[in-house]
Amino acid sequence: MAFLGRGKKEDPLELMRQGKFKQAVKLLEEKLKQNPHEFSLKVRLAEAYEGDKRKGDAAQIYMKEAEVRLAAGELSDAVAMLKKAVRLTPENQFLVERLAQLERA
Repeated sequence: MAFLGRGKKEDPLELMRQGKFKQAVKLLEEKLKQNPHEFSLKVRLAEAYEGDKRKGDAAQIYMKEAEVRLAAGELSDAVAMLKKAVRLTPENQFLVERLAQLERA
């Protein structure tokens, strides 16, 4: 996969398994600079943010990716991304309402 490194120190998934979320975030952010449209990198970064207790940052990625998926006509993927964002930030009324709107579509 594009986001995996050569050694375990360079593998964000391995770092996350070890609970080294800050290191995984740093590595994923660097890899995302090289591949800014890589969906899997964005999702992994959101997961690393979650592990690093950066729920707002993770929710932001999920929200942006939901809109990208929606624009591409991928309603079910958009709903899945928004559900993740709402799970992290249930107090965000905009996200709650947007999710409800898409689920009715």
